[in-house]
Amino acid sequence: MVTKLETQGKQIFQWGEKFVDIATLEKVVYEAVLSLGRNIMRRCIEKADQTLAQQRDRGVYRDKGYRSTTLKTVMGEVEYQRHVYLLSGGTEQPRATVYLLDQSMGLDTVGLFSDTVCMMAVEAACAVSYRTAATTLNDLTGLNLSHESVWRIAQNAGSWEQARVETLAAAAKSECGAGTYETPVLYEEMDGVYLALQGKDRLEYGPSKEMKVSIAYSGVYEDASGRRSLANKVSYASMEQAEPFRHHAEGVVADFYDVDCVKRRVFNSDGGTWLQRNMVPGCTYQLDLFHRNRAVRTCVSDPDLQETILGLLYARKAKEAIAVVEASIESTLDPDEQEKRRRLFTYFSNHQKALIPYYQRGGRKPPLPNEGQQPARCGSMESNIFTIIGNRMKHNRICWSVAGANNLAALLALHHTGHLRRVLRGWTASGDPSSSLTVTGPISARQANKRGKEAYLPPHTLHADNLQPAVKFFLECAPLSFLRYI
Repeated sequence: MVTKLETQGKQIFQWGEKFVDIATLEKVVYEAVLSLGRNIMRRCIEKADQTLAQQRDRGVYRDKGYRSTTLKTVMGEVEYQRHVYLLSGGTEQPRATVYLLDQSMGLDTVGLFSDTVCMMAVEAACAVSYRTAATTLNDLTGLNLSHESVWRIAQNAGSWEQARVETLAAAAKSECGAGTYETPVLYEEMDGVYLALQGKDRLEYGPSKEMKVSIAYSGVYEDASGRRSLANKVSYASMEQAEPFRHHAEGVVADFYDVDCVKRRVFNSDGGTWLQRNMVPGCTYQLDLFHRNRAVRTCVSDPDLQETILGLLYARKAKEAIAVVEASIESTLDPDEQEKRRRLFTYFSNHQKALIPYYQRGGRKPPLPNEGQQPARCGSMESNIFTIIGNRMKHNRICWSVAGANNLAALLALHHTGHLRRVLRGWTASGDPSSSLTVTGPISARQANKRGKEAYLPPHTLHADNLQPAVKFFLECAPLSFLRYI
C-alpha cells in the first residue's frame, strides 16, 4: 500500500508541474486525499482487529476466519476484513458468532455508517429534503448516498430520540429529572400546525393531522442592536394526543431545567381545548395576544367596533370588552356576522381571566429571571412553529406518515434549540441509546462482548478523553514516506 501511495503522491505533484486549471488540480488532489484517508482507515481498523485477536480469551472465542465488510465514512467506503468468532456457549450462554471489532469500536450500526456520516445526514435532513440532503452530502464527501439512506439514518435517530424522551418523561413524573439549570421563572408556550398525510395514515386520520409543538425558556436575551432571543430554549414536537404530549414535553423540560427551583411558570397559548386540559397546575395562564387580537379582527367586520374592543383590552378592561361584544351581537342584521360575534363572545368568556397579559395584571408578579435576561411577554409561538416545523415540513406539497413526521419532528426540536449534537452524542445508527464510554483498564474479549457503561477505549478509537494515544496510533500506521512530498 505504501508503494502505491508513494506512486500516487508523485503523480499528484507531477500534475502541479503542469499548467492545468485549478479546478482540475483541486479535483485530483481531493480524490487522492480521500483515497489516502480510506487506506489509513483500513489499516487502523485491521490493526485493531489483530490486537483484539491476540488479547481474546481463546477458550471462549474460537477464531473462524475473516469476513469482509464495508464502513461508509466521509472519505468514502472503506472495505476491510475482521475476525469472526464462535462464542462457546454453556448452559446459560448459547453458541453464537460475534465480531469483537464491531462491538469494541461501535461498528455494529445499520448499514455500517460511521457516526460522523450519521450526524451529518441528520443535520442535513433537518435543513432540507432527504433527496437534497443526499445530493449535498455526496458533493461534500467521498460518499454516494441515496436519499433512502439519509431517510433511514434520520428515522433511526428520531426513533432513538423518542425513546429517550419517553425515559425522560418517566423520570420527570417520578420527580427525578436530570436538569441542572436553575431559574426562578419558566415561560412555556404551545401551539400546533396541520401537516398533510399520506398512505394508510391519510385513510385513518384524514388529509391532515396536527403537529403539536411546545417551547420553554427562562427569559429573553437582548444584544447591543436590540435584537431579542429566547434564553435557554428547549422544545418538543409530536402528533400524539394531548395527554402524552404534555407528559413528554414535561420530560424535555425536566431534562434541562431544575424544576424544583422554578417559583412561577407562565403559560401562553391560543386557548385550544387540548392546551387548557394539559396546563401545569398552579401556572399563570394568558391568552396569546396574536390570537386574541386576530379573533377580534376576524369575527368583527366593523373597524370602529374592532378598535373599541381592542382599546378596552389594552386598557385592561376585559369584562367591559366582553360586554361590548355581547351587546353587538344583536346590533347587526347579518346572520353570518351575528354568528361570528357569538363565537367571539364564547371565546372571550371562556378565557376571561387570561385576556389580559400576565405582566399587566395586578397582584403578585412572577419573579425576575436570572441576571442578564429580561422578562418575556410571550407570544413567540407563531414564529417558532414556522422555524421548528413549518419551514421544513409544511411546504412544497410534502406529505408525511405519522411515524415519519414524529421522528423528524423530534430531531427538528433539538436542531432548532441548539441541543442536537449534545443529545445525539451517545446515539449510534443501531438505535441503541447507549451511555458514553469511559476509560477503565485493558479489555478482555469477554468484556468486549458486553455492552456495559464502562469499557476500555483502545488507542485506535478517537475520543476526546483519549485523543493523544489515538493520534499516536494513527501516526504509527500512516505511510509517512508519502508525506515527504508535501
